[in-house]
Amino acid sequence: MRKKILVTGASGFIGSLLVPQFSEHFDMVPTKVRLENVDHIAMNDIDCVIHLAGLAHQSKATPDDAYYNANYLLTKKLADNALNAGVKQFIYLSSSKVFGESAHETIYDEKTICDPQDPYGKSKLMAENYLNDLAQSSNAFHVAIIRPPLVYGPGAKGNLLALMKLVEKHSLLPLGGIDNHRSMVSINNLIALIKLLIDESAQGTYLISDNKDSSTSELVKLIAKQFDKRTRVFKMPALLRLLLQRVKPALMMRLYDSFVTVPSSNLATLGFQQASTYEDGVADMVHAYLQKK
Repeated sequence: MRKKILVTGASGFIGSLLVPQFSEHFDMVPTKVRLENVDHIAMNDIDCVIHLAGLAHQSKATPDDAYYNANYLLTKKLADNALNAGVKQFIYLSSSKVFGESAHETIYDEKTICDPQDPYGKSKLMAENYLNDLAQSSNAFHVAIIRPPLVYGPGAKGNLLALMKLVEKHSLLPLGGIDNHRSMVSINNLIALIKLLIDESAQGTYLISDNKDSSTSELVKLIAKQFDKRTRVFKMPALLRLLLQRVKPALMMRLYDSFVTVPSSNLATLGFQQASTYEDGVADMVHAYLQKK
């Protein structure tokens, strides 16, 4: 018998790819959820809730309570209602930002103590803690939490979209010689994990990333290769880098800092296998960008 799956955030980056794929295996119920309507969502015949909706990290100033309401309070109410309705499994998409900001060459793994530094990470961790407490109160309610790093793939937005536009437009870029290490995860691998969690009725906290920690310079070159264009990268002059560090510290952090997460051991226990490589995932992302244009 096919499981019935309720998905929040179905129209977002991840949900818009997940729902069509899962429709071949499950009865999907895409749902728009907000604090105003969460108590009116019927879940009496739902087997699993995949909670993707929330407020992502914003580059512009955002009130702390916006993160609290969207990422913690909404999750709390949705999970409470799911438990009361007899839903067996709740899958929550959290974030590796619950660990905090990377310090030099810190490597985050399943034993790392969480220390979020911003309202986004704090609200995500609050939701995680509440869900774990809820799961401990009922053996019949399985909670699976996923902490992905940067997710990339077809339809990627934000920094990745800006980077693709930059590479497409310019043949000479001051992004060479950046020897950082950043973990990423292909949306194909993330979706494969979510399906496996449903198939196995799994619970627990899962760290996932591709088997490749790429530098900014490597990523730029790989994107350029998919555009089939010759893009030269050179090292940013020290004076320019110093200037940008002062006026655009957040941008420089994303370009130059490292953020490495190690996949958790329970992925192997679960029998998880990656659906695509890092190179194939970047190729899919760029080709989707070109097709959309």
